[in-house]
Amino acid sequence: MNKNKGMLLILGTALISGFAVFLGKFGVSVINPYIFTGLKNIIVALLAVSWLLMMKDWRVLKNLSKKQWFLLSMVGLVGGSIPFLLFFKGLSLTAPAQAAFIHKTMFIYIALLAAIFLKEKISRGYLVAGLGLILGNILLLRLIPHQFGLGDLLVFVATLFWAGENVISKYLLKDQII
Repeated sequence: MNKNKGMLLILGTALISGFAVFLGKFGVSVINPYIFTGLKNIIVALLAVSWLLMMKDWRVLKNLSKKQWFLLSMVGLVGGSIPFLLFFKGLSLTAPAQAAFIHKTMFIYIALLAAIFLKEKISRGYLVAGLGLILGNILLLRLIPHQFGLGDLLVFVATLFWAGENVISKYLLKDQII
């Protein structure tokens, strides 16, 4: 993938992620957070299956071993279902800007977990970029978290799950287990 395409994907992800928290807050204010999560996961599953069928990649799924299915299931559980239940319940109890700020600290936990479990080094550039990200969030959200309630705790735990999913996925992809 060329560098420009990668940067466009990163920018697109940042934009979607920025709006998603506020749209999610609206969603959980209208619907029970658990029903909201279930519906969201069903829609994503249907889209993924449709994509596989449309691209005729379903054979790939047929050839997966039991170990690969187990590992994929673990990634889905750690990154898909549990954290979304926690996140949307937490989002129903806290302000969206506070939830967004907590979520945007995920890179810190990914770096720490990757350093511990994958033996990755944290570079000085990464630390500087991370500090810039935190300061940018404080400035853009006009928020310095000063209280931490149950909703914030649920969002934080969800963020830790997603950080764990990221490290597990990187491990699986590193050795091309999946």
